[in-house]
Amino acid sequence: MSQTGVEVGIFLPQVGYTYEQLLERAGWIEELGFQSLWLMDHLYSPGLPGVPSFEAWTLATALLSRTSRIRVGHLVLCNSFRHPALLAKMATTLDHISGGRVVLGLGSGSYEPEHDEAGIAWEPFPVRTARLGEALEVITRMFRSERTTFEGEHYAVHELANVPAPVQQP
Repeated sequence: MSQTGVEVGIFLPQVGYTYEQLLERAGWIEELGFQSLWLMDHLYSPGLPGVPSFEAWTLATALLSRTSRIRVGHLVLCNSFRHPALLAKMATTLDHISGGRVVLGLGSGSYEPEHDEAGIAWEPFPVRTARLGEALEVITRMFRSERTTFEGEHYAVHELANVPAPVQQP
C-alpha cells in the first residue's frame, strides 16, 4: 500500500501487443511505482477477433515471474472458462510463484459471442450468478482448508486437497 493509503493500478488489456511489449510495459508500471497491473480475461478482445491477444492467466503467470513488486490481476476472470477447483489450484500455485502478488477476481462472464464461438455454454444471468456463487464457495474453502468438500447444484468436490496453502489468506 502507498503512503497515502491509496493504491493505483494500471489496466493493460493485452490486445495488439507482443509479449515483449507487454513485459516492457509491466516493467514501466513497476518502475513508476504503481501497485498493480490488470489484464482482461477474454479469448479475444470483444469486437476485435482479428487483433492478437494473449490468454489472461498464462500471461499473468509470465509477467509475475518477470517482475518483483507489482501485483497482477484480471478485470475479472470469467467463471465459465475454468472449473473453480482448477482455478483455486492455479491461483495457489501462482501465489507461491509470485511471492503473494497475484490478485484473484472472478465474475460470471460478460461476452456471449466468445462463448458461442468456443462452444462454452452461455447460460442466463441467474444461472451464471448461481454458478459464480458456488465457484466462490469452492475456491474460498480450498484456500482455507487442506481438504475441501462441497456439494452444490453446479459444482461438487469431495475431500479435494489443496496443499500447499496459498501464501495470502482470504
